[in-house]
Amino acid sequence: MNIEISIPRPGVTLLALAAAIGWGLYFTSENPQTASVIEVPATQAPPSYVVEPEITPGSRDGSPAPAVAESSAEEDQNGTGITQAEMRVKWARAEQEFLRKKQDIIRDQLAGLQKERDALGTAADPAIEEQFRRSVQLLTSLVKDQQKAEQFLRASFRQQWEAEERGMTAAKGAPSKEVGFFWPVEPAIGISAYFLDQEYKERFKVDHYAIDIPTAQGTDVLAAADGIVKDVVDHGLGYNYVTIAHGDIQNGAPHGVAAVYGHLSEFNVRPGQRIHAGDAIGKSGGMPGLPGGGSSTGPHLHFGLYVNGSPVDPLKYLPEFKS
Repeated sequence: MNIEISIPRPGVTLLALAAAIGWGLYFTSENPQTASVIEVPATQAPPSYVVEPEITPGSRDGSPAPAVAESSAEEDQNGTGITQAEMRVKWARAEQEFLRKKQDIIRDQLAGLQKERDALGTAADPAIEEQFRRSVQLLTSLVKDQQKAEQFLRASFRQQWEAEERGMTAAKGAPSKEVGFFWPVEPAIGISAYFLDQEYKERFKVDHYAIDIPTAQGTDVLAAADGIVKDVVDHGLGYNYVTIAHGDIQNGAPHGVAAVYGHLSEFNVRPGQRIHAGDAIGKSGGMPGLPGGGSSTGPHLHFGLYVNGSPVDPLKYLPEFKS
């Protein structure tokens, strides 16, 4: 049985070889009927994942960015003003169009793997090579099984939708205290997708209410401000995230400001835990086929910020960086 994966040049030869290796791993087990392949996450979300060990406090150098202001005028200037009901309508309308693009998305994921592997050259250690092998194995299995591809991508799409709603819920109410933010990971190579990025919407068919910060798989993700952890959600190979309420936490009930840290591969915090700016909350993911990958095309941190229940552009509140 031959499966052709059409990948735009350059890199088609190496990607074809990677796909062939993936298929070989799939079909050459001792018992083809019970071949060991990576299972896609279930459509229904599993319970929140909680890691028990305490986090290790840390710190960040530099000055905080302009604070999230208390005034409604500041919110009007920087926020979208979208409600949760409006958000649900937008995501529901986008879902079928997103699924119609499933083969393009898988192709983009394979191309993303190619780019990451090329960047490593000959320096990759065996553990990294195993990560790439598993990623290719998952993606080639999705090429083989259209139903499984749709199940996997639908689940990932709805998990991101869920994260948006949780971020908006955690930010209900007008901010009662100014909050300054630091970068959760350093934007060493810039931003790969901006707030309301049109290229992102063209690819994934839904508005991007966040910024994507490229960073190596397994990078420490740091709390961008003081806060209390609201959600720690593990969808396995799907979209994993932490929601933190960053408002006034003196009374233990912050409100008005929250952030979603998405595409995490590991967690260091638990719901209800009080944290400080610079504490390590987990590790970044985004590599297709690995924990936290979901429909991502490469390793990065998705950072969404919410004020008074609406998404806002995080770059308005983070320290300036030179692109």
